[in-house]
Amino acid sequence: MCSYKEQAADSMAFTKSSILPYNTLPSLSHLTYKDYNNIYEPREDSYLLLDVLKHQYGNPASPGFARHTPSRVVEVGCGSGIISVGLGMLLSAQLPSVEITMTDINSHAISASKQTVANNQTTLSSSTQFTFELADITAATPPPTPSTDIIIFNPPYVPTPTEEVFLPSRFPLSTTAAAAADTCCVGDVISAAWAGGVDGMEVTNVALPILKRSLTPATGSLFLVVVDDNRPRLICDWWVRGGPPPEMTELVETKVENAIDMPPGGGFEVVGRRQAKNEFLSIIRLYSL
Repeated sequence: MCSYKEQAADSMAFTKSSILPYNTLPSLSHLTYKDYNNIYEPREDSYLLLDVLKHQYGNPASPGFARHTPSRVVEVGCGSGIISVGLGMLLSAQLPSVEITMTDINSHAISASKQTVANNQTTLSSSTQFTFELADITAATPPPTPSTDIIIFNPPYVPTPTEEVFLPSRFPLSTTAAAAADTCCVGDVISAAWAGGVDGMEVTNVALPILKRSLTPATGSLFLVVVDDNRPRLICDWWVRGGPPPEMTELVETKVENAIDMPPGGGFEVVGRRQAKNEFLSIIRLYSL
């Protein structure tokens, strides 16, 4: 396996020829600026992720289908719903059936995603089944996830002070993600889409071991969005070796209080990389063995 650095350099060759034409993207015409006050508006990371999924699952000869024919997809943090619906458009043209579950801790995102599915129904096969779950992947006892072929995770990756990270589990009087969201202002809830705490990794450190346990053994793939500030080489090393989260800048016990050890084994592949203003975005495919 090539190193993360070597793969990242090669992935910069993922050029404009891979970019999805606008007329093949899911329509978000039903969403307004008021909606984007409450949910994450698709940006460079969203479109890079869509381009990667097109490359991986755009036709029967694509790399994703060469590995495995997926039947179950989960997106953690669905936001507007553009990613799951975009992948659904690709898969529904080639598979007899697929189940896509869209989860978020923000009830506004669940509502918007339902609208996005409805607004793009003519481009989706009736055999593509969408379900929606209000859920917190960082909860002390996260909801169980059935064995999943594809997991998509565009986490809150921007380095911020810990205080800016929105986690429903930090609100002890709340028993559900919805109740926690109701105790906060809109700014707190929307920050869940981008504020990542120390090194942008406070949410990812908790979520990754849980997601790895949810992948279908031997064939499952997790598509993870990162920026270089997240120190993705350490993420890849941790995924392969297992154990507790690696030190990023500094890990204080309370910041990873719900973290569990990563199961050992697996591999990684940098499947997309692009510069967006002053940061470098990468998509890493983390897979089980």
